[in-house]
Amino acid sequence: MRAWLTLLGPVLFLAAAVNLAAAPPQAAKPVEKVVVRPATYTSYRAMGSIRIDGKLDEPDWQHAPLSTPYVDIVTGKPAWYDTRVSILWDDKYLYFGIRAEERDVRATLTGHDSPDLR
Repeated sequence: MRAWLTLLGPVLFLAAAVNLAAAPPQAAKPVEKVVVRPATYTSYRAMGSIRIDGKLDEPDWQHAPLSTPYVDIVTGKPAWYDTRVSILWDDKYLYFGIRAEERDVRATLTGHDSPDLR
């Protein structure tokens, strides 16, 4: 019985190889081309000081325009959750304020600039 099973493996392999070689080649399906034009955004100068505290409660943030909604980088379709950015600048820094709608936000690192080494 064992000898019979030992021979069956190579025979099945050869049969599959012959079948693949005899199959007519299939034409490749064209890949759908997705054209996404880069979004533009105008950043305004911050008139007051901006605190880096995770809150966008300074008056400058209230007047900074929101970007268009983010899209999926592969498909170009809208992201699952509404995510937008506002950008401000001053003489020293460029500030990004991200507004992300997310239902399940969790954080395990609570220190400023904590490395994520998991």
